[in-house]
Amino acid sequence: MDTVRHIAIQVPDPWLTAEYYKRIFALDVAGETDSSLAEGVYLTDGVINLALLAFKSEEASQGTGLDHIGLHHFGVWAEDLEATAKRAEAAGAEWVMGEPDYRHNASYEVKYRERNGVIFDLVHNGWAGTQSRPGELGNVVAKPRGLVEHYNERRAAAAEKMNAILPRDTAATPGQLRHFAISTQDPWSTAEFFKYAFGWEVVGETDSSIAEGTFMSDGLFNIALLNFKNEKGAQGKGLDFVGMHHFGIWIDEVAPTQKLIEQAGGEWVMGEPDYRHNAAYEVKFREINGVILDLVHNGWAGTQRRPGDADNMVTGPRPLVERYAERRASAAQELDAKVGREPVPAE
Repeated sequence: MDTVRHIAIQVPDPWLTAEYYKRIFALDVAGETDSSLAEGVYLTDGVINLALLAFKSEEASQGTGLDHIGLHHFGVWAEDLEATAKRAEAAGAEWVMGEPDYRHNASYEVKYRERNGVIFDLVHNGWAGTQSRPGELGNVVAKPRGLVEHYNERRAAAAEKMNAILPRDTAATPGQLRHFAISTQDPWSTAEFFKYAFGWEVVGETDSSIAEGTFMSDGLFNIALLNFKNEKGAQGKGLDFVGMHHFGIWIDEVAPTQKLIEQAGGEWVMGEPDYRHNAAYEVKFREINGVILDLVHNGWAGTQRRPGDADNMVTGPRPLVERYAERRASAAQELDAKVGREPVPAE
């Protein structure tokens, strides 16, 4: 199974944003970039890489434009990049740019658009500060990258600016990146794409007051495919929006982290933690760039908090919604026909 190990956010100031996530969630800097495409900062929670990027050209932004602020793309660490690419293309993905650099094992990304137009990267050697399969035999660790010397002043200026908001000795709540959501008109067809391309598993469905959809997992990370039912659920993006919608961080307690988010310029959007029943919930915020961020204390379906550690926490799957059985079957039949796959017999 291929694994999610990278999320990229397009922001106007990667260094100030990095200070924000460092001081609230105790994420570590795993390097910087000054490429022909973008400048920015890489953060890590020890498993997942969070890239904070300012693109240098319209071409580099890959369709979002230079003024866009928000989630931009996600990245998949492929067991066999060529095989994954072939499956993704057969299921409808479109190559955008890049080729793997096996010879030098250098940092690279091969970029595609999936069936909704969402950009995803494929690599065979991970991103700075990531692990392919933590806690398992054969785990591969991707080392951090270096800092860029001519960004020293920008780094220092961002730290000084954040010092006035959240002092360096602020008690951060360590968080783990374990969730992102894609807004799509057809969650079930999108789920079939990801199952076929990456081997991800369906770990539940939802039919709530704000959205219907499917939850998927790579064994550690949760991917929600959601069709929002109303403007409240869409949280400002509109019902016609298709793309990466929000992401989520697993923390110990919501309340102290909420104070830090709001102190640093973020704002609460909706939701309250359900500590009493330990039920599935999300408390939603906008961080300093306006990106929607979910917080939970008990994970998302199919996630692990600290795989390989003695204090690891595992969140089990959620049930399927019975009335979605036909939509599930129809999506599978559609993909079977597209890729020339023999239908799986019904049980």
